[in-house]
Amino acid sequence: MGNKQGKPARSKSVGDKPVASKAKETTEKIVPSNEAATPESPPDQEEIIEQWKLFNDLENREEADVLQLSRFLHALHDHMPASATTTSAKPTLQKLISSDEHIGPIDISDMYKGVHLDQPLSLANVRDLIGSYKRAACLHRSYVVQILGDATRLLQALPNVQRVSIAPAKHITIIGDLHGQLDDLLLILRENGLPSATNPYIFNGDFVDRGASSIEVVLLLLSLFVLYPRHVFLNRGNHEDESVNERFGFKKECLAKYDVEVYDLFSLCFQHLPIATVLDDRVLVLHGGLPRWHPLLADWDAIPRADFFGTKHTNRSLKGTLSPPDQAMQSVCDILWSDPQPERGWKESFRGAGIQYGPDLVKDFLATNSLALIVRSHECVPNGFAWPFGEQTPLVTLFSASNYTRAGNAGAFMHLSADATEPPMFHRYRATASEHDFVGGNLDGLYSVILSHRDELRTAFEAEDASNRGLVSVDTWQRVVEDVLHMGLDWAKLLPLVTSVDHGNVAYIAFLDRYQSSTADATPAKRQAFNSLYRHRYRIEALFHALDRDGNGVITLDEFQAGLAILNQHLPKDILPFDHPDELLRAIDFSHDNRVNINEFMESFRLHANLTVQAKWRRARTKLKAMHHLGMLKPAVRADVA
Repeated sequence: MGNKQGKPARSKSVGDKPVASKAKETTEKIVPSNEAATPESPPDQEEIIEQWKLFNDLENREEADVLQLSRFLHALHDHMPASATTTSAKPTLQKLISSDEHIGPIDISDMYKGVHLDQPLSLANVRDLIGSYKRAACLHRSYVVQILGDATRLLQALPNVQRVSIAPAKHITIIGDLHGQLDDLLLILRENGLPSATNPYIFNGDFVDRGASSIEVVLLLLSLFVLYPRHVFLNRGNHEDESVNERFGFKKECLAKYDVEVYDLFSLCFQHLPIATVLDDRVLVLHGGLPRWHPLLADWDAIPRADFFGTKHTNRSLKGTLSPPDQAMQSVCDILWSDPQPERGWKESFRGAGIQYGPDLVKDFLATNSLALIVRSHECVPNGFAWPFGEQTPLVTLFSASNYTRAGNAGAFMHLSADATEPPMFHRYRATASEHDFVGGNLDGLYSVILSHRDELRTAFEAEDASNRGLVSVDTWQRVVEDVLHMGLDWAKLLPLVTSVDHGNVAYIAFLDRYQSSTADATPAKRQAFNSLYRHRYRIEALFHALDRDGNGVITLDEFQAGLAILNQHLPKDILPFDHPDELLRAIDFSHDNRVNINEFMESFRLHANLTVQAKWRRARTKLKAMHHLGMLKPAVRADVA
């Protein structure tokens, strides 16, 4: 089964002539990108590893910060005593199923010139929808509701773990994260063919967020699922979650293209997605990884998967001795959020949700459940697929969004044969040309991390500066930065990009003064978090006055701490209290003066935050490019081109 027969995994793709693979005896081909092929010298492997470590660390840190900020803002808005507000009720499954809006013929206005869908959906409808999305057309709202209603009813009837036989097809195609990148999905469907009885597909979660076409991607996937429910299988990812969608783009896109009711229907649909698929009783496909509880796959079907809600079931939310229902929710969180680690055993993930699990847990889980291979996604990898523990431990990461957030990575999809003796086949591609500013993008993220820890860095530097000269040695600077930021980076390499050195010393005050923001500054993810509550600005103003106890127009740390104490008293029993007021205040204190005035508080919720952080960082980008042209910086990883 899988790789247990001793055959190596193969890698190829459609288009162009094969080129010999140095790593394997099989041939390897790459789907050409839209950019002209240019010869390049091989990238330095240490530089590749360093840049990808920084990329993944920054992304994980961002997700952890956003999860905590999301949890706080939701609790503040829902449970802090202030003026009463009315909230619209969420749609229930019964309402969705019984709604007259998607029963019988749909009356569409003569003004609509887009695609029309039948009930039930036909293959011709799906082909028309693909063509429409290629032209950047928008599907009528009524048809969106029709697709969501049909898909949700089908999903609600499925078990948590889908058990699938590949035969009579020769193989099944597995797709990793797409993250709203329509070009990648269209390329896969064009080159690999539409789903059918002889061409089944599994889409392994994270259909939405970050990319610009999340609506189109997920509606195409749901349409294919409604058309072929026995040949298209959908797994839930950690981004199929309302609390995550509010921060990473899908909600904003949905409100721009449709409305909040449609967004709520998407959220309801996501709740009923299965959490895993088993192929031929030998291969497990799931989004993130293994749970700390429930080592028996047979126990997963008893979990009420629709009850899972991201910010309610994070590592920080679920602490101490857990009840069986809480263990079940933590297992769903682990399945959606977890990542492999080289060390044995497991530990809680610094993403803020899920765990990091070692090769010993993978081998034990496979043996306990008589499985041969685990296919997971969740992490961007340079070549579109990777074996985190080497091919001797049968767990593979598959990622299908090429050039994800301009990282320059290839995307990949996987063929798993119905013949258990055949190894998996991987097809790599790049759907779009890349401006490729991987290093610059990493520096943008690093800028935000330094900015958010500026006060802690200053305190740590001052503790090392006994003579109060404002100087520390290079070695001390590197040690302090790592001790505060905990990123495990080679700061010696990054030093020239973030500060200056004079006679072996770093002027830490000048270094930190580079990292200042005005009241309106915010990272994109934090701006997303505040944008989602801007519609409740009067409620937000009342919340500010509830926190500002002395009425002087400024919330201090003491007032904030007192306000949290009141909030904690009003939290439901299933929500853990907030016990780190300094961290939460820092998240909304964009001027970094340890207090928040009413203008700053309200500005935080504005729909159009000032983007001066990017403007201030242009100097660093210019310096980076100059260093590159002078040969002072080795090139970062680039995906292969034909």
